[in-house]
Amino acid sequence: MQLPFLQSLVGEFRFVPITVGVGRFETLQELGQAMARVLAGEREGALIIASSDMNHYEPDSITRVKDRKAIDRILELVARQEVVISDHGYDEIAADGILVRDILAGASEAKVIEEYPAYHRGPCVMVFERDHQRRPIHVVWGIPRNAAAPAVVVTAYRPDPGRWTDDFLRRKS
Repeated sequence: MQLPFLQSLVGEFRFVPITVGVGRFETLQELGQAMARVLAGEREGALIIASSDMNHYEPDSITRVKDRKAIDRILELVARQEVVISDHGYDEIAADGILVRDILAGASEAKVIEEYPAYHRGPCVMVFERDHQRRPIHVVWGIPRNAAAPAVVVTAYRPDPGRWTDDFLRRKS
C-alpha cells in the first residue's frame, strides 16, 4: 500500500496495519470477528484492504520465480535432513495424528497452495501433501529470515473438507 498516494487522495485518515502470517481457520475467524466488533463502534466508514502476498511492486512473473526459489530451497533442505519443527508445529501435528515421517516423505510431491514471501519470520509456503495412507495434509514450510537453513515445519494439519475444495488446494468461498 502506498501511504503517500492515500494521503493525497483521501487527506487525513487513520491506518492500522495487521500482518497475518499463517494460521488455522478458527484463529483467522476470531481475528475477523474482533475486527467486526471494533468497526461496529466506528461512526465513520472503514475500508479494509487485504493482500495475499504483500508484493505489489513487482510483476507476478517475478514474484512466482521468487516463490519457486523458496519451495526449491525447502526441498533441498528436506533432502539433506536439515529440518526443524516449531513448537506450534509439534502441537498441531500431535493434535491431528500426523506422523513427522509422512510430512518429510510427502515434501517431494507437495503442491503449492499459497506463498508467504514477506512473512516477518522468513519466507513460507503452504503446501498440500498426502500421508502414507493417502490422507490429506496441509504443511506450512518456512526458512528463517536472513538464513539459508534449516527448513522449518511451521505447522501441519488435516484440512477440513467443509472449508476446502475437493482437491484441498483452494478455500471454499
